[in-house]
Amino acid sequence: MTNDGVQSDLKQIVVIGGGASGMFSAANVARELQQKQAKVRVVVLKGPSKVKISGGGRCNVLHDTTKPISQLLSSYPRGSKELNGLFNKHYTPSDARKWFESQNVQLKTEEDGRMFPVTDSSQTIIDAIENVAIKAGVIVKKQCKVTHIQCQMKENEEINDLNKSKHRFLISYRTNNDESASKIEADAIILATGSSKSGYELAEQLGHTIVQPVPSLFTLSSKEYTKPGNLFDGLSGVSVPYAETCLKVKVPGKKKKKQIVQNGPLLITHHGISGPAALKLSAFAAREFHNLQYHTSDLYINWLPILSEGASFSDDILIGGRKIDFPIRNVQELNDQLWTLTNNIPKKVIASNCPIRRSVSTGEERKTVGLIPKRLWKKIVLHSGFDENVSYAEAPKKKIMTLSRNLMEFQYEMSSKGVFKEEFVTAGGISLKEILFKNMSSKKCEGLFLCGELLDVDGITGGFNFNACWATGRISAKGVCEFIEQEVKA
Repeated sequence: MTNDGVQSDLKQIVVIGGGASGMFSAANVARELQQKQAKVRVVVLKGPSKVKISGGGRCNVLHDTTKPISQLLSSYPRGSKELNGLFNKHYTPSDARKWFESQNVQLKTEEDGRMFPVTDSSQTIIDAIENVAIKAGVIVKKQCKVTHIQCQMKENEEINDLNKSKHRFLISYRTNNDESASKIEADAIILATGSSKSGYELAEQLGHTIVQPVPSLFTLSSKEYTKPGNLFDGLSGVSVPYAETCLKVKVPGKKKKKQIVQNGPLLITHHGISGPAALKLSAFAAREFHNLQYHTSDLYINWLPILSEGASFSDDILIGGRKIDFPIRNVQELNDQLWTLTNNIPKKVIASNCPIRRSVSTGEERKTVGLIPKRLWKKIVLHSGFDENVSYAEAPKKKIMTLSRNLMEFQYEMSSKGVFKEEFVTAGGISLKEILFKNMSSKKCEGLFLCGELLDVDGITGGFNFNACWATGRISAKGVCEFIEQEVKA
C-alpha cells in the first residue's frame, strides 16, 4: 500500500483541475482503461469550474462542426498551427459532437455558428461528462488546491532529467474543509488547471516555460466618445451588421505601422464598442493592447467595409439611388462619390437619412436599407461638422471629406478594456514548443500530460475555446492510456 491507500500494483492517474477539459479527459481515460480491464484508479483534484457559466449559462459547447477545419482554425489567434494537426489527424470537432450525441445530448446550431444543447442548459453538458466519469469509477475530490508536485524516483537514483527519468509524482494539496496538507501519489498527471496562476506555477515546477498570460476577448471602452453630447452618447444598443476595426501599431525599425484588422457585426454600448468586430480585434491584438496598457488613439473603425470588397457586393449597393458597379477602396474614392450627391440629390438633408444603401429582397419585392443605422448616421454627420438641417447643395467640400473619413477611417479613442459577459479568456500559457500534440504529453517531464486553457491556445468567442478543450482533453486521455499500458508492460 502507498501512503494514500493505493495498492502497490494499482496504477494511479491524477487529473489536476476539474473544469471542461480536465473532466472530459478524466472521463475518457477512465472509460478506456475500464474497457481494457486495467488496474488503474483515476482521481480528479477539482477546483472551481466555469463550464456552467459559459454562453450565459447555456454552454456554447462547440462551433458549427460542418464548417471546414481550415475555416474553424482561422478563429484561433494562437495555437492554430498545432490545432491543425490535432483537428485533422487525431480528434476533429465532429468527433466531439458525436461524443456528446452518444451520451444523448442533442445539440443545435444557431445562425452565427454557435452550438448549444437543445436544453439551453450547461448542466446538460456537465451531467453528460460526469455520468461517464462516475460509471468509469472516477474519484472526484472537490474544492482542492494543489500546492506542490514532487517527483520521486522509482529506484534509488537522482533525478537529472525529468523527461528521461522513471519517476512517480507526489502531489500536495489542501481542501476548503481541511487546513492541513494532504498528499496523493500518481504514476501520471493530467494538468488541466485552466488559466489559473496556481496552474502555471505547477507547470513551472515541472520544468515548463509560461508565455505571459494577458487578457483576450474584451470590449473596447472609450470615455471620450461616450461623454454626454459626443458621438456614441444615446446610441447604446445600436449595431452595425458589418464593420471593420483596425489597430495600428508601431514596429521598431520600421516607418510603416503594422495593421491588425478584423471585421463583423459591431455593437455600440454604454462604455464603447463590442460585438464580433471588436472582440476579434481584442483577441488577435491581445498582446499589442496589453503593451499599450489598453489606451490608444491608433484604433480605427470602417463603418462601410462592404464598399471595398469588390464585385460580389457591387450589384446591390447604391449611393444616392445609383448602383455602384466598382469597389470603393479608400476615403478619397468615397469622397468623390459623396460629392456627386451635391448635384444628384441637392435638396436632401444630409443628416436625415443614409444615402449609402443596399438593395434587399423582401419576398417578391425589393427595398433599400441604409448600411448605417439612422441614429448612428445622424451622429456621424453632426460629428463631421454639419448642422442638423444642412442639405447636400449647401455642403462644403471640406466637410464632405471629413464625413468620408469618419465613415471609412473613424479614429476611435480607446481608454480602457471592458469585460465581455462572464467570459474570461487569456492569451498565454504553457509554451506550445514544449508539448507533443499527438498525445498531449510534456516534452519536459515524463508522465505529465497537458490540456485545456492552461496552454498558449485561445480562440475567439463562439465555441472555439471549447473545441480546443475537448480535443486536447480527449487526446491527453489517449496519451495517458498509452503511457500507463507501457508502464504496466515494463
